[in-house]
Amino acid sequence: MEGWMSENGNCFIPDGWDGQVMFATAAPLNSVVFRKQGLNDTLFSSKTYVPYVSTTFIKDCLHTAEEIMHQSLFDPKEGATRSKSVENGSAFGNSKLENVLVAQSLLKGRGSNDNAAPLAGQAYVIVNMKWDTEGTSPYHAAGVVAVDGGDRITLEVFASTRTSYARKEAGCYRMYKTSGVEGHTFHGAWGSQEEYFSDSAVTFALCAK
Repeated sequence: MEGWMSENGNCFIPDGWDGQVMFATAAPLNSVVFRKQGLNDTLFSSKTYVPYVSTTFIKDCLHTAEEIMHQSLFDPKEGATRSKSVENGSAFGNSKLENVLVAQSLLKGRGSNDNAAPLAGQAYVIVNMKWDTEGTSPYHAAGVVAVDGGDRITLEVFASTRTSYARKEAGCYRMYKTSGVEGHTFHGAWGSQEEYFSDSAVTFALCAK
């Protein structure tokens, strides 16, 4: 089976399944937002891997990341701010302008861009410093569900231009490095996508507020 194996062999994301299934040696987080479903455990290199299939989320990346960080499901109509910067404690999610100001304050932070390394139960966010409404994105957030060595495994969704409160979007498991091969960190993977982010985009870690 082709796919992506984490540094110490504790997590595997198979190719060709749209990222919606992860095999792990243990549950990444004991949370209502993950479930084992319809697949058999797999033995590989003397390790037993348990399949975890994404549950469904609101089509909102930050809302999903906050559900992962808080281990809870939230009503998207509440509009509460539930995230803050790991590095300086600034609230994130109040407004697009405030988000940019938070990112600006972290531009030269020790945990910014390729150095961002959120823990399990925290999240990545990349903020577009030159956002305009024509096709680009103001930010993208991704909750970290597992850590294996220098690798971070996220479960993330991608926001739509249309507001929807329907909980029917399957998450996508992805794997990122925290150092090493260029382009494989979260910042490298998303910052290079010019159709969404400018070259001045800033990445940092979020935690529950």
